[in-house]
Amino acid sequence: MIWNEVGFVVMGMMRKVSSLLVALLLGAQCWVGMKSPNDEPSISISTMLGLAAAFSIRDAAMKNESEDPPLAPLVTAPTPGGLPPIAFIPIDLQTAGQLSSVSGIGSDDTNVYVGSSDDVLAFNRASGARTVLASSGFVRPDLPNRPSFSEARYFRRAGDYLYFFSNEDRIERLFLGPDKSGVIETVVRSEENGGFNGIKNLAGNSRSLFWIRSVDESKHSLLMAKSLTDDSLPIFLGSFPGELKVIAADSVLYLVDRHPAGFPLNSCALKRYELSTGVLSVLQASISCPLGLQTLLTSDRFYWAGDDKIYSVSHSSTTPQLIHSGIPHIYRLAVEGHQMFVLQHSYPARYAGNIYRVDLSSGDTSMAVTGTDVGTGTITNLRLHSGILYWVTRRGLHRLNSDGSSQTLYSNDGGEVTLSGGDSRIIAIQDNLVVPPLDVSGKWLSHQVGTGVNTLITFSPNFAGGDFFGTDGMSVYSTNYRGISRAPADFRLRKPETVLANVRGLQGLLVKDAWIYWSQSDWPMGTQRIGRVQTDGSSPQVLFTGRHLGLELYNDRVYFVCNDCSIPGWALVSMPCEGGGIRAEVQLGDAPSALTRKGDIFYLTDRINFQYRLYAINIPLQRSVVVSDTRSSSSFPLIVSGAFVYTFAYSPERYQILDWNHYGPAQAVPVAGRRAHGTDNAIYWWGGDSQPFRKISD
Repeated sequence: MIWNEVGFVVMGMMRKVSSLLVALLLGAQCWVGMKSPNDEPSISISTMLGLAAAFSIRDAAMKNESEDPPLAPLVTAPTPGGLPPIAFIPIDLQTAGQLSSVSGIGSDDTNVYVGSSDDVLAFNRASGARTVLASSGFVRPDLPNRPSFSEARYFRRAGDYLYFFSNEDRIERLFLGPDKSGVIETVVRSEENGGFNGIKNLAGNSRSLFWIRSVDESKHSLLMAKSLTDDSLPIFLGSFPGELKVIAADSVLYLVDRHPAGFPLNSCALKRYELSTGVLSVLQASISCPLGLQTLLTSDRFYWAGDDKIYSVSHSSTTPQLIHSGIPHIYRLAVEGHQMFVLQHSYPARYAGNIYRVDLSSGDTSMAVTGTDVGTGTITNLRLHSGILYWVTRRGLHRLNSDGSSQTLYSNDGGEVTLSGGDSRIIAIQDNLVVPPLDVSGKWLSHQVGTGVNTLITFSPNFAGGDFFGTDGMSVYSTNYRGISRAPADFRLRKPETVLANVRGLQGLLVKDAWIYWSQSDWPMGTQRIGRVQTDGSSPQVLFTGRHLGLELYNDRVYFVCNDCSIPGWALVSMPCEGGGIRAEVQLGDAPSALTRKGDIFYLTDRINFQYRLYAINIPLQRSVVVSDTRSSSSFPLIVSGAFVYTFAYSPERYQILDWNHYGPAQAVPVAGRRAHGTDNAIYWWGGDSQPFRKISD
């Protein structure tokens, strides 16, 4: 039973009258003939006795134990002059692909968090900007071949971490700190790009990512772009015949068109695309490129090599210059200052991957590294970094010292990294030289130049298994089966980490004072528990075991609905945050189904005498009021925003909060609701597959 005014009058009288007989007579009189102002069923004699016993603990804590609590009249819901209109604000999930399903919604002061079967996303509450925080395909090193999470829900933020429950029976946390590149992000989904198989090349600058999409069995190439500063959709820049490769500077794109229409085999054309104007110009119409056109981008110039000739052009010019000729089978270039290093292809075998040094000022050429003298396998790629030459062989990473000697920085004697294959590139990210693997089973090698420390990084297959890589100097980009992903410069990889495992059937998650409080109701296994664990995963504790419903933290106590806790039947109870004695707060009916709180007011659905009702309970005043008594079912969740109480049953409704005991009539909300979350001024709402994600403002 829920409190009512008559019950409180009776309870006050019972506290003043010492005779149990008098109390029983008064209770009998109440039971037989009295009704509450809203015709709420009266409290029976047995219920009054139970409540009197239940509140004996609370009486000792009252400020004025000798006085009755003040009586607040139950107010019948008025009919206001006009209901406020419901404002639907769609939040476009199409900006990065349609979500298959929404498993949970949460929020903090800045963001609304949305979990799906694929991702955890953040929507900025002010701007609506969307960010992918994590994707479910990333494999955890401690859990091989298992996704790091699925169907994320019950989001709670504490400090720099977002805590949530995973359908993998774990509580996870995800870093949301100041380094915004601190997670692997899915930048472009495969469905936005016509499927992964269409991506043929990647490049990026400080603002945008560019790639080539191949169509019609590579007979045509589409040039695509995606902003890295917002979550706008990818855009189409142009269509070109044949195979295309893109290289991106800040102001221009360089496009290599291999075997352009009407040209013989082993020929290339080089084009320039002005990003500010969209003007396309031809830098060189026909270049001999039997090994493909070898290219190199610096901050001020673009270099390319076809067969035995090397050219360059300023980013602000359309006039190429011949830099050097005479080195056959050019395979890779490296330029820094007036130094250029040229790697010959190892096929035919007589070249063996030699590296030449070219002085760009004088044109003098000399042999820097002889491939057969390295002793560690064929040289496959090279990089100039801070004036020092580095190169990759099958067995490791090497450096050219100032005295002309070679030094091995990493030796692949254990087979951990596959660095060969003709296309192993060295990516410079801040002070790290990074070598991606060539297959999904390999590991990344990261060499820190300043300290010489080598680190082998295990990425998930859907990042490391891509065929194409690009960088903007701050992040590394990779194609994968889901689209295009981005990894941060520091490679700390803020993947979700497990805080607590084996909590199947989580029904609630709260964070307070470095503790995570959780409610578990695993019906198939019969496990019913409330527990807590430190936010770093330490000190797990079980606080309560038994049949219960809901979880709220209020006045340094844990509140929940319990069956057979101190009072027979269902009751709203509380206990200390560290666990301990159960204190009865309110005796309930026979079928409570939902509990939530806003401020001092608890909202509860319950069934009394076969009538389902929505109640508001004021804990400090020890009062309750019926918000609605026309429900046909109590099995529906409750959501509270700043000004409304929302119910989600067969048809969603809301009730305007005029005062804690004063509510407007039911107002139908004309959308189907599956997942919803309330903030201080709005409800965020997802209606189901193919339905938009919506915001309903107060």
